Amino acid sequence: MKYNRYTNVLRDNIDDLNQVVNDLIAQGCSVVGGLGMIHLSTKLFYYQTIIVEDENNEALGNYTVPKEPDYLAEVRRLALQGQKLEANGRSKL
Repeated sequence: MKYNRYTNVLRDNIDDLNQVVNDLIAQGCSVVGGLGMIHLSTKLFYYQTIIVEDENNEALGNYTVPKEPDYLAEVRRLALQGQKLEANGRSKL
């Protein structure tokens, strides 16, 4: 199966995630895989991958990913450089 477009819906509230995912399903999107969780210090995020296979379906084109906190890019950069202790410390801001 070829997936034409996908996005990861990310929310810090499971009920909000459920609402967005159900709205996208109602617009012809499909869920891929199971529910995922990301734990950053004292914050927990839930995410779900959503796809749209029909090239004419613009449901995901209307979906905007919420802006992540600026420090997450720095945490990713440090982790990729093998500086895991620094990344861990930075994620607790």
